[in-house]
Amino acid sequence: MPAHDQVIADLRASIESIERRSVPAERQGSGEGDKTAGGVPQVGAGTLSEVFATGTRDAGAGFGFCLLQARGLLTPERRAVLFLQMHNEAQETGLPYGPGLLRFGFDPEMLAVVRTDTAAELLWAMEEAAGCNGVAAVIGDFARDYKPLDFTASRRLGLRAETSGTALFVLRYGVAREASAATFRWHVAAMPSAAEGFDARAPGAARYKVTLEKGGRRPGTGGAGRRDASGRDFWLLRWTENGLVADIADKRHGAGTSGRTALSGAHAAGLGHRLPQTA
Repeated sequence: MPAHDQVIADLRASIESIERRSVPAERQGSGEGDKTAGGVPQVGAGTLSEVFATGTRDAGAGFGFCLLQARGLLTPERRAVLFLQMHNEAQETGLPYGPGLLRFGFDPEMLAVVRTDTAAELLWAMEEAAGCNGVAAVIGDFARDYKPLDFTASRRLGLRAETSGTALFVLRYGVAREASAATFRWHVAAMPSAAEGFDARAPGAARYKVTLEKGGRRPGTGGAGRRDASGRDFWLLRWTENGLVADIADKRHGAGTSGRTALSGAHAAGLGHRLPQTA
């Protein structure tokens, strides 16, 4: 069987398997009507987004943001999210981790992972997957700049997303920005962890900075976003059991803390019970 036919056959098999599963109500997204997710703007169905990370060390942050957006688009009719990457790049950018997805609030059974040999095949697979009625979102991971990933390719993907109602995400790395037909362009970067309310020396929740470089603020995105010196909107996001949420200052602990309080009646203990600390 030719390589293209084998890839599309694998895609169809994965989607059919996912469509046969039931989706727990608490994990279903609200689709296009949900404009925000924890204070973060929701891109909506039928759009193409570019998500940039400066380097592959931020691959997890970029993928997590794409997954946050995709989770908000899951519906009883569209139960699948596809993650596509090339075989030779899996060692650099990593693979989704099932238990981690569960903690993120995403059922790993709703995610299908597809690998291709070339960038051209990956772009083709994204277009084909977008045409499947059971797919809510497709995430394509490109660890390098490839010749087929040009304006024409982005235009094709944008039209495919618009006609199919499927959200497409192109995850890329680096600082270069060429012309693109994407509706939105985001930059995602890992930030120092939040302060821990129980121990100032311990790392707290993971945090990310998400900057909207193209597309402008959507109506209904709420007041959690800020603007930098260049006028671009950005959000500081914090990892929680419910996914990424806007990291808003907590008056008890300061900005970016976990927001938790110590147990009632807790106090600092001495070095020994009823013994002088200089003994």
